[in-house]
Amino acid sequence: MGKRKSEKLNGIFVDKRAVVSDTAEIGDGTKIWAFAQIGDNAKIGRNCVIGNGVYVDRNVIVGNNVKIHNKALLYDGLIVEDNCYIGPGVCFTNDKHPTYNNTRDLRGISWRIRKGASVGANSTILPDINIGSNAFVGAGSVVTRSVPDGVIVCGNPARIQRKTERSQSNMSDISVEKSPVDLAAKWIVSSGIQSGKGGFFAWFNLLDGNYSYLYSEITGYGITSLLFLYKMFGEKAYIDKAELAADWITSTSMHPCGGVRSRLFDDDEREDKSYSFTGERIFSFDTGMALYGMFNLYKITGKAKYLEVSETMADFLIDKMQNQDGSLSPVYDAKKGVVIESDDKWSNQKGGFHAKVSMGMTELYRIKRNNKYRDAAVRLCEYAVTTQKESGRFVTNKTDKTTHLHPHCYAAEGLWYTGTLFKISSFVESAKKATEWAFENTSTNGINELYNPLTKTFSSSQRSDIIAQVLRLGIIFSIGRKTEELKSVLSGYQYSGEDTGQKGGFLYDKESQCVNSWCTMFAMQALTSYQHKDLIFEKEQLTYLLI
Repeated sequence: MGKRKSEKLNGIFVDKRAVVSDTAEIGDGTKIWAFAQIGDNAKIGRNCVIGNGVYVDRNVIVGNNVKIHNKALLYDGLIVEDNCYIGPGVCFTNDKHPTYNNTRDLRGISWRIRKGASVGANSTILPDINIGSNAFVGAGSVVTRSVPDGVIVCGNPARIQRKTERSQSNMSDISVEKSPVDLAAKWIVSSGIQSGKGGFFAWFNLLDGNYSYLYSEITGYGITSLLFLYKMFGEKAYIDKAELAADWITSTSMHPCGGVRSRLFDDDEREDKSYSFTGERIFSFDTGMALYGMFNLYKITGKAKYLEVSETMADFLIDKMQNQDGSLSPVYDAKKGVVIESDDKWSNQKGGFHAKVSMGMTELYRIKRNNKYRDAAVRLCEYAVTTQKESGRFVTNKTDKTTHLHPHCYAAEGLWYTGTLFKISSFVESAKKATEWAFENTSTNGINELYNPLTKTFSSSQRSDIIAQVLRLGIIFSIGRKTEELKSVLSGYQYSGEDTGQKGGFLYDKESQCVNSWCTMFAMQALTSYQHKDLIFEKEQLTYLLI
């Protein structure tokens, strides 16, 4: 039942004629005036003013010190950051193609109004639009594309007129164009790391100026990374590139068995048949990451072909690769029709790291409601928990009982994701325990690659993807200690050398001089989420996007 009488508690004022859901959260000092409606699970920050007749839909998030004037309409999917102004009669439209007789599908619609932005009276903001920090939208504008930081736009359609005074003076230190995240984002889309046909290369070698092989697993990450950038900046070009990557997977990488081949080399016939497309060995993990990217693309575009491919991949993993104990066999030899496992490295063994594959299956269940996908995801995570020691570390090599931090983090990521969405607290606790173990072993110099339980020491080698993964998990679980140090160490891996085409990408390590695709993707998300945790997951909307 909504609030029906004027209330004033902790400085909060709610007019008796306003309707506020009992599940809404209202910050101290906020005033809600007559005839305003605040929906279920909406969050309103501190010292806000919600004017007469304002409609705030379910799950909307409003920051601190925000003024929303009379008759503004704020719909599900909107995030308004601190110190923003929303003028009277502003409408955030949530249907791209409204007709009188069609069932509306509003999945994936979102907006973000960044800190200090102002939206003038009677403006209309179309779906999937972001308004940049300290930007101004003139009264009566129709905003059809995202607005950069620190500019004034107006008109129908709204066009940039000039920079704001704030952008010319005190905003130079937070310019998006100069930020590490923006540089990493630019590298992902402009460096050539994504081939013209859509697949992503593993890295660019600064020493010989060549790209490596095309990598299906990383192309799956690439799809999710591009969707993450779309979520941040709202530019359709990111969707176009994500679709190009997905089409490369379906046309080139995907095998008739339903899985994806691993690596496509320039001279594929002469390369190691354990990994080359010619060898036709299908890795469960690679397929799982392609599945997750493909499904995320379906959620954004609504195109059935991406859902169908997601189901095909999931069916292959469940029917062909999942074992009775819930684990996944790591490799399928499609030429011989047999599964393969070896002890030479962690990726060739079944292990807890396959918990990350559960993310795509979890998402499929949420749409299809087929218990096959839920059961498979849960069983994967249950098996992962059995590989965890009491200390919190996952054993990633069954031969020497060592812990490689890269698959250790994969296990934690999958357990957190599926445990959170299915409300299985034991999975979430396992992931948190794994994160805490990693942080306990982090120093001012970061954390290294491999832990040996016999000597109780770490190897001397360090990688930026691991640092990014540990940092991201620390942010997810709000482990404040050492995150600033990890962020600083991670930033030191960002390339800023003479090759301007590769500027902004992240080096794999300090020795190889390879600007690495997945390291950059992980680092970009970790550094972004350091400031904007909700870009990984919007808990109120149960919307998750983990690279």
